[in-house]
Amino acid sequence: MHLLALLATSFGLLVIQTTVAQLLPWEYFVPNLSLVVVVHLGLKQPLGQGAVLAFAIGYLIDTFAGASIGLHTFSAVATFLVSRLVFHRLFLQGKLFEALLAFSMACFDGILALIIRSVFDQSVDGLLMDVKIVVSRAVATALCAPLVFGLVSRFDPESSRRASTGERKRRR
Repeated sequence: MHLLALLATSFGLLVIQTTVAQLLPWEYFVPNLSLVVVVHLGLKQPLGQGAVLAFAIGYLIDTFAGASIGLHTFSAVATFLVSRLVFHRLFLQGKLFEALLAFSMACFDGILALIIRSVFDQSVDGLLMDVKIVVSRAVATALCAPLVFGLVSRFDPESSRRASTGERKRRR
């Protein structure tokens, strides 16, 4: 059930993200909120479930963005796998780690999308501008990451179990 809640949350974050993108005067500073959910999956979900959810979230991003179907789907699954690898190697926690991981994964996701687009587009005009956009969106994503991690962790059964046992310990 929590997997459906994560998917629904990602859908809601995509709606918020596309709305904010239309309202902000600077379109290059829009966070990728669903990417933070994918990074959270890499930290908390088993490989099979997380990969399937990352695939579904990437497909949602593709349909919202109107991009070529498969671009964000592939990069979401790749981002999930890389964030999973990083977490198992470093195992850091805290808001700063969440923000830094979201920033680095947003850069990875954006650069991967640029590479894939350049393979099929064969045009490198404006590549420097695209890299600047990737970095500015990664900064926006990192700034929003602790909030999204807090929201998504509510659907994590392990986190809710820890919180309830912590409450019981405090009551004693």
